[in-house]
Amino acid sequence: MNETINQAATAYQQGDPEPAFALLKALPDEPEARLQALVIVVNAAIHFDRINEAIEGLQQLMHLQPDESRWQRMSADALNRRGAQRREAGDAKAALEDFDSALHNSLMHPLANFNAALAMRDLGDLRGALRHIGEHLHGNPQDAEAALMRAELLAETGRVEQAEEALEQVLADPACPQGLRLAMGLARIGRLQAAADVLELQGSEAAGAPGMEVAERIRQQGDSDATRRAFAAVIGACRSRGQPPPLRAALAQALHIDPLPADTAQMQLDREAFSAGLQQIETDWPNESLARLPAELEQASWSNFYLAYQGKDDCALQSSYGDFLARATRSLAPSLDPPLERRRDGPARVGFLSSSFRECTVGNYFGRWPRWLQEAGFEVHLFQLGPQRDATTARIATGLHRFVFHDGSLNELAEQVRSCDLDLLIYPEIGMDMRLLPLAATRLARCQAAAWGHPTTTGLPSIDVFLSCAGMEPADAPAHYRERLHLLPGLGVDYPLVAASSVPDDIELPMGVRVLVPQSGFKLHPDNDALMAELAATVPEAVFLLFTPQRPRWRERLMTRLGHAFERSGADPDNQLHWLPQVQRPQYLQINRQCDLMLDSLHWSGGNTSLDALVSGLPLATCNGRFMRGRQSAAMLAQLGLAENLVAADRDALLKLATDLLRDPEQRRSLSSRITNALPKLFDSDQAKQRFVALAEELCHLV
Repeated sequence: MNETINQAATAYQQGDPEPAFALLKALPDEPEARLQALVIVVNAAIHFDRINEAIEGLQQLMHLQPDESRWQRMSADALNRRGAQRREAGDAKAALEDFDSALHNSLMHPLANFNAALAMRDLGDLRGALRHIGEHLHGNPQDAEAALMRAELLAETGRVEQAEEALEQVLADPACPQGLRLAMGLARIGRLQAAADVLELQGSEAAGAPGMEVAERIRQQGDSDATRRAFAAVIGACRSRGQPPPLRAALAQALHIDPLPADTAQMQLDREAFSAGLQQIETDWPNESLARLPAELEQASWSNFYLAYQGKDDCALQSSYGDFLARATRSLAPSLDPPLERRRDGPARVGFLSSSFRECTVGNYFGRWPRWLQEAGFEVHLFQLGPQRDATTARIATGLHRFVFHDGSLNELAEQVRSCDLDLLIYPEIGMDMRLLPLAATRLARCQAAAWGHPTTTGLPSIDVFLSCAGMEPADAPAHYRERLHLLPGLGVDYPLVAASSVPDDIELPMGVRVLVPQSGFKLHPDNDALMAELAATVPEAVFLLFTPQRPRWRERLMTRLGHAFERSGADPDNQLHWLPQVQRPQYLQINRQCDLMLDSLHWSGGNTSLDALVSGLPLATCNGRFMRGRQSAAMLAQLGLAENLVAADRDALLKLATDLLRDPEQRRSLSSRITNALPKLFDSDQAKQRFVALAEELCHLV
């Protein structure tokens, strides 16, 4: 064996490491020879960047010489290095396992805690990331990069004041990271104008992915001015390099809408800016400019998501944008342009394309549709756009003709969908995920339909049909859609009913008459502020329960807006407004059961939240809006036979209805009992299934 070891050592020194790695499979039993062989293996692995063999060899060396600290240090270095490679490849979970192992071998490793914090942030565990970055700074107090990351994490976990203090310390440090790293830190901390300032100062360095990442982070925080400045900086940087700017940057710069406007006046200004931006996009992006872009549908990943929450008729604006997208995608995916010929044999083929066939509102609403069609004899293809999937995804996909999970190029996905030769392609929620817009703007099937997962017209000429619920649409509904409107009875879906008895009641809430306002912040139109404030002033014992937005600055902005409205009405925002943490659905249902009334939001009513309230026996006060998106709760209550008791004629009547209910606990108990007894009517899906299957058959033979 000594001769074999010597030959392996000579071979790797001459550039051939394989004999050394072969030693791992045939190590000698004699301790000294085994030690010698492992040292050769590790040296060869490190020299030739074979990290797995290095780790395996070092693990055996630690077992052979457990008191030799250098093996532990070297193993920690190797594990940290492999973890960094795994994280770079997108496998944060495996990376974190390596970083944890590195810290087990060397608690004060100079980089493993920092890298573990990055991996935990990737995985969404911000508190764990904060713990690791704190441990890193304990051993490396002068690391300004890590200090900036700590400030970012403090902001992202809601500790805004601590984050501000930490950021000021970083900014005062001469070693403070500069350039795009500082801009990203300022954006994460919520200093959006300062982040835009720094981005503008970067000149041509702001071109490309890093600059876009900073601008996107600013956009997510909502500030309209800072967002437009940030994307304008990216566009200017590209032009200074003689490069065409990303279309995605131009769309964001021209069409951004603040998700949390200060008031209706700002909302109107945003809408006017949006309309002007549409015209500017048409002028700035003729076909010859689009032809110079890389042929990537990602360039057109932009959704006018927040436009629909303004409570206006968006059909004209969405249609103008839809026409531009159709023109843009012809340049970004020219192979998808030829028309599809009619298929003449075999069962009808229907596809579903979404990023939300998982545990979420869209997954709960539309998860049974594919199975309905498969059971009816259709050939069903389900496409889930990554990166997320879960047990709900697997359950929905089971038994279908084809399931595709795709987490890569949109052009590749589009080609794959088109190759399936579908008669009908259904998008449950166009608008929720920006990446679906350029896909939906192309012709991937002979007939293409959108459903009400995002209940507003897509405006796309490539979407032929919009599927909605008959009871939720007003009489003039067809005028609100560019697509042909087809209506389904009831909820139109087979919604999974959660048994109320399956979850114990153990959530502690503030004392008082509890009014649940569960909608996301961007759904709370400024018109809701005065409604809530007047109700609070009229019923001083009422406490309003809202959920803390995931972005800390959003809570601050909402609290400022609501606080002013409460003070103007003579209510007490400090004692009557309460922010609850984000919780999982079982805990959310517990909260519903401990409340006295859900107050629906104006212009955009509850959907999933309304169903959860009703399942919990919680009375829900609402009024019909102008568009389907403001009428869902009212339709549900009508199916339960409770429209006369819980659906008001208008905003003022809703205020009186809610006031009367908050003052009458006996009436609330009676309504709760009636809701619970009538629930089977709401969740009966037989008619919806029959109509949906018949409609799919009809649409498959339209073209």
